[in-house]
Amino acid sequence: MNLQEIEAVARALYEIQEEGWCWDQETERLKQTYREEARAAIGVLERHDRHIRSAKSAQPLSYDRAEPDHHVMVPTADRTRMH
Repeated sequence: MNLQEIEAVARALYEIQEEGWCWDQETERLKQTYREEARAAIGVLERHDRHIRSAKSAQPLSYDRAEPDHHVMVPTADRTRMH
């Protein structure tokens, strides 16, 4: 994440929450609060993106040839049975 991304997201968060007051006239302390929120939000999105990409790469390319697992254990209220 770079400073321009952080600033853009911080400004967007500010405009949503502060109903579009003037970012340029706000205190540096308030701007820093929004920058910290922006860093956290960007970090979560980056981790989510990495997770999705790794999950996609781990899946078979085609489900047409995938064999069903007929020996899956399914817990039920009274016992575990084979499906």
